[in-house]
Amino acid sequence: MVHYQTTLSIDFGEMGYRNSKQPFRIQLLGNELTELIKDAENAHRVYELMLIDRPGDIWSYAWVVIDEVPTRIKDRYLQAWRDAKPQYSDDHPWPLNHIPFNLFDEFFFWGWDDTDPEDEAWLSHRDSTTMKAFADQLFAMVRAAQANLGWNDDLLQHIIKTIRAGKHPYSYLDRRIANKQFEGQRNKPLYTPDFYKTLKGLLRDPEIVSVAYRDGRDYQVLRMMATEQRRRANLTGHEPGDALHLSALANNKISNDAWNSEICLFDEGLAHGDLHIEGINESHKNLSELVNEGWKKPGRYILSAQDEGDFEGYAKESGEGWVLYRQVEMDTRRRCLERIADRRHESAPVLQFGNRGQTLFDFEKTLVFVGVSVNYSTRMALAPVIAEWQLKGSNPVLVVLGDAGPFELAGCRKLHQPTRYLEKHPSQVAKDWFVDLLQTECPWIDAIIALDIPEWAAKVLSNRIKSKNDPWPAWIISNAHQDLLKPDLLLEGDLDQTINEYHQRAKTSIF
Repeated sequence: MVHYQTTLSIDFGEMGYRNSKQPFRIQLLGNELTELIKDAENAHRVYELMLIDRPGDIWSYAWVVIDEVPTRIKDRYLQAWRDAKPQYSDDHPWPLNHIPFNLFDEFFFWGWDDTDPEDEAWLSHRDSTTMKAFADQLFAMVRAAQANLGWNDDLLQHIIKTIRAGKHPYSYLDRRIANKQFEGQRNKPLYTPDFYKTLKGLLRDPEIVSVAYRDGRDYQVLRMMATEQRRRANLTGHEPGDALHLSALANNKISNDAWNSEICLFDEGLAHGDLHIEGINESHKNLSELVNEGWKKPGRYILSAQDEGDFEGYAKESGEGWVLYRQVEMDTRRRCLERIADRRHESAPVLQFGNRGQTLFDFEKTLVFVGVSVNYSTRMALAPVIAEWQLKGSNPVLVVLGDAGPFELAGCRKLHQPTRYLEKHPSQVAKDWFVDLLQTECPWIDAIIALDIPEWAAKVLSNRIKSKNDPWPAWIISNAHQDLLKPDLLLEGDLDQTINEYHQRAKTSIF
């Protein structure tokens, strides 16, 4: 492991004239760079770290410690100290006898033949090989941190990718302004290591759709929420808020711009959470009141930093610094989608198949497969649903075997059909065609509507969803039992009538 020297001692000996010589000893500190690197490793000030691309940039993070200096330099320091002191505060931004390097550097100037000895000493040393070597070493430390940053962290990887592509929200700001953007306060962890370990496992539950954090003081919890949101967004191609809905009653207001996250930050109130995180804050209403408020009732889990008592309908377990309440009859992922739907005004139901937990939403990445034996009336019923869906800006992938006339008449876009020969004589060529289509058009699938899907297509689709079931499995809707592609929801009866009914029900759905 490489160790970097972040301190440089400089001793110029005694400076001055005849009997008035005084010692000139200082230290240079690069500790602020190590703090910046630690912050960046925790998704804080990442853009600032990545902006450092020259050895000279490190001087903005270096400090000078005044050990013993000639009176003239001490006087200059005291004046700078007074100038830096806030007008209405007793606190000073500098530690005692410390000063930012660049301000210290401004103390010195050439005066031709009248240059003071201490000025000449510093200015001659300023561009020495010793100073350059110190800068090179600190710059190497930064370069190593930049190269290693985020190799196993979804949130950091995404931030760095957008920075390098010039697409980060700060990319169009002046450097100085970009570095001053408020990104929240990175506090010391408020909870126990076991609390965070338990939280990490819960966030990975594929059934949860929303997370709510009622005590928003802890940076680490907010960062973990955003990291899981980004992991899901990267795997599925969804917008962050569609991948995982996050909300926080946040005293520590992080920057969604800095993370390219979507965390709804509330000053009061809170959105629903399938996972509800309860910190220690006595200013909120009692958790038992929240649990009994019907639709606001947390879904699958409540993770609390303290014992909140017992709640009907929840089992309880605990560990060091955490108490977990599990819903006895847990909401399914489909029901979780419905519970948060009223908070996601930009999403809308497309088909509501009857019972609660059976709604398909327009933002979901869906494959609709119409087999050759699907009758004309069913095609006529389904076509306007798909066309309306596409007009909303969504893009369900539509595969039609046989008559495509009803879909073309309804104005469906991007309709995929194999050649008639492949329809009638399915072979490896047909399978290859479907595999290629899935790779290009369906890198991720949330839902599948399979109507009379042929066996060759069901086999390809089954292999595909088995290999890509993280972070959640596809919801399969079909009108027939399939050993290869087992439906989660089986459609029965006259499809033309039921499709119309499901579509109208979606328009008036109240969850």
